[in-house]
Amino acid sequence: MDLVKSFNIDFEERNIEVWELLSADEIFLTHTSVGIVPVRRIVPNFTFNAPGITTETLINYWQDFIINNNTYWD
Repeated sequence: MDLVKSFNIDFEERNIEVWELLSADEIFLTHTSVGIVPVRRIVPNFTFNAPGITTETLINYWQDFIINNNTYWD
């Protein structure tokens, strides 16, 4: 979330309805060891052009952001 904030991208952390998920322009997941993972397909009929511009931007900056902002490295 801090990385998203650094780009001044609006976001909400909340439960969503299925229709919101299926009508999204792009979707990504986050994982501690993998980072940011674009969602390409939910079910056979719902595919996404992944990664989208937002997801791609976050993926490109994620590693540097983690290294530069991790308090465990200090």
